[in-house]
Amino acid sequence: MPALILAFFATIIVELTMAVLASRSWTGFVVLPCRQPRIRKAQEGRAQAALGMERLPAIANGEIATPSGPERQEAQARLCGVSGR
Repeated sequence: MPALILAFFATIIVELTMAVLASRSWTGFVVLPCRQPRIRKAQEGRAQAALGMERLPAIANGEIATPSGPERQEAQARLCGVSGR
């Protein structure tokens, strides 16, 4: 019986020690695999915004308007990996 009590308290002490060590070494930074596509999509959106692209296409007379201006076309070509000229 004393061995059982000793084993019980030894287990408690080991568990508390592990919990303290884990809490001291944890940085708090966790990236879940299910969030990676969202993070990538957000980065792509920021890149598009930096190139001057709009979030939604412009619709005029029921049709999607084509991009106008050489700067916008070059930005789209760079984003798609196509040479601008």
